[in-house]
Amino acid sequence: MFEVNPNPTSANAITSLAETNAFLAEQVMPKVYQQLQLFASDPTFVEQLKLPFGDTWDIQKAQTLATEWLTGNFSTLAPIKIVASADINGSSGGFAEATNQIYLAKDILTGSNVNQAVSVVLEEIGHSIDPRLNSSDSLGDEGEIFSNIVQGKVLSPEQIQTLKTDDDAAVVILDGENVVLEMNLQSDWNVWRYDDWRNKESDFWYQPNGNTIQKGNRPDGKDGIYINWGLGSPFDDSNISDGNNSDYFAVQGAAYADFEAGKTYKFTVNADNGIIVTARPKDQKLTLNGVITPYDTVQNKYLWQQYDDNNPQAKEYNFTPDQTGTYRVDFWSYDVTGNASVDISWEPTIPDSATTISNSATVTKGSESYPIDISENLQMPSIATFGISSTPVPASPKVTDS
Repeated sequence: MFEVNPNPTSANAITSLAETNAFLAEQVMPKVYQQLQLFASDPTFVEQLKLPFGDTWDIQKAQTLATEWLTGNFSTLAPIKIVASADINGSSGGFAEATNQIYLAKDILTGSNVNQAVSVVLEEIGHSIDPRLNSSDSLGDEGEIFSNIVQGKVLSPEQIQTLKTDDDAAVVILDGENVVLEMNLQSDWNVWRYDDWRNKESDFWYQPNGNTIQKGNRPDGKDGIYINWGLGSPFDDSNISDGNNSDYFAVQGAAYADFEAGKTYKFTVNADNGIIVTARPKDQKLTLNGVITPYDTVQNKYLWQQYDDNNPQAKEYNFTPDQTGTYRVDFWSYDVTGNASVDISWEPTIPDSATTISNSATVTKGSESYPIDISENLQMPSIATFGISSTPVPASPKVTDS
């Protein structure tokens, strides 16, 4: 019977540049190799490859891969090169067929991010073996599908359809040359902006002053979103301190993400100055379980999580979905004065590892105090470009001066 080697060795896989990264060589790649060995030992190995790579690929070549992986031989995998995330369009990883090389963003190679890095490497291995098995590029994001099945994750028909229609290719400049790169993609976010939240009735959330569709832009490669306006604002394209509407603006964001029932996810949240975060199954109403940031069950209201301009400290919260599938993650955030930012990420973790923090639902800046109430049974605007119907969600601030 085949026995998985817990510490497979390989002549591959890490270029001279990557060898200097102990985290990649000692923690990430051994797990990658072990996952590939386990996958190759599965009697349904060939059948499972049809999902990412279609029905016309070379079965003999696939069987050769299985034999190599079973024996711990990974020498034919594409080498890995560590680069800055900015070099690969802000993604956490990519594969270029022209150079036959996997590129990893150095930001994801940190001690707290092993599983994320393993997933990215497996995705890029999936991209790299596609041209070996197929005469043309498989439809959609075959790398992410491959990464999921190697890790034993079950994708819903809806998730498969989304991945089959993803365009994960982009042209980037590497070593002075234009190179087509298949990338690890972060979610698209729809971000609405509001020019001044003071002295407004609750329906001001239905009247945004504009919106943008953007990637999560997280340099660490985690799921989530990162925006830093500095002293500027979403109304100031050049993001300079004398831009218009640089104070007292608000933003609202939404994206779709996949979660597994019963698995606990750690949300790390930071914002300047306040934020609320929720998650609910796509096209369903929000329940109390989906309120990520604290909720006051006595007063029946959602609590703004506030952060100090001078000492912003991220806060952590646990979320355990009660069903598997695609969720809509929403955030609402406001700025008072000074710097402005939104920083949200999530990753699987062990239960009960997060800290729940309850704050007052009042914005205070100097001598000014702005009590903010979040009402429940209100709806977001219908945004056709994002494919979101007007369904009840629990966040429409009522803002009044004290």
